[in-house]
Amino acid sequence: MRNLTTEEKEMLKHVLDQGVNTLQEIKEMRDSMKEDVAAVAEKLEIKPSLINKAIRSAHKRNLSEEKNALSDVEDLLSVAGRKV
Repeated sequence: MRNLTTEEKEMLKHVLDQGVNTLQEIKEMRDSMKEDVAAVAEKLEIKPSLINKAIRSAHKRNLSEEKNALSDVEDLLSVAGRKV
C-alpha cells in the first residue's frame, strides 16, 4: 500500500469509524426486530419464521414470485407422484 497523506488517513479513519458504527446499529436493529417478532409470534401462536418470511416478502415486494416458485414445487411433487 502506498503512503497516505494526512488528509487521506483522516478520510480512511472516518469511513472506517462510520462503517463500524453503521454495522453496530444494524446489529442492534436486527436484535430488536428478532425480539419483537418472537413476542408477537408467541402471543399469536405463529412460528417466528413465518412472520420473518412475511417481512422479507413485504420488503422485497416479491410475493407473486414466491407464489410462482411454490407452484413450480407443487407441480414437480405432483409429477413425481408425491402427495401435495
